[in-house]
Amino acid sequence: LEHRHETRRSGIVADVKDQAAAARRVRLDVEAPLAAGAELPLDSGLTHYLANVMRFKAGDRLAIFNGRDGEWRAVIGEDYTFENIRLVAQATADYFARKQTRTTRKRMVVGYDRRFLSNEFAQTTDEVLTGNGYEVLLSDRPVPTPAVSWHTAKQKARAGIMITASHNPARFNGFKIKLHHGGPADPNTCRAIEQNLQKRPVKQLTPIKAKRRKLLRTSNLLPKYLNLRSL
Repeated sequence: LEHRHETRRSGIVADVKDQAAAARRVRLDVEAPLAAGAELPLDSGLTHYLANVMRFKAGDRLAIFNGRDGEWRAVIGEDYTFENIRLVAQATADYFARKQTRTTRKRMVVGYDRRFLSNEFAQTTDEVLTGNGYEVLLSDRPVPTPAVSWHTAKQKARAGIMITASHNPARFNGFKIKLHHGGPADPNTCRAIEQNLQKRPVKQLTPIKAKRRKLLRTSNLLPKYLNLRSL
């Protein structure tokens, strides 16, 4: 992260680095109890999240999603990395590949907010989805989450992906899943996607190849969502 953006975003990168160091200190606080077989409380705090991420990296099939809103979130540069985005996107692609219906197409909508690197994380997500044969409608600019929900339903997509961490601090980013009707992924869907983690190799397609195969389309998602002619 620092190498790619130290010139134009040095201040933000420094903050991310500091927050990542703090997260590593929290990780040390939970390693000993986990090694001893202790169970941590099921809350939405950073300690519980880091404990699950540690197990996830070890290959266990435990919760990484917030089941209430279909969202995986983590500290940027710590556990929210391009590598992990690819793993979660592949698991998501595998799950929805089996969700064929008469009213949806093999299509995904991908949007992102203004958080650090959100647009790059969104592009990484679409590279995995197109690599798995999905048509992807990718936002060409930051958008609010409801815009992705609206387009997901309108486009008859199997799901929508929003790169955001909602109300969480700036050091976090997330991967929010919207179902074909635009609502959040339910706990059963999240658990099923988690079961797919690291089961299959990640498939990717570059944007150039995806556009040649007519799998990738970028667009401003705001005008139709806001019912405006131009923006």
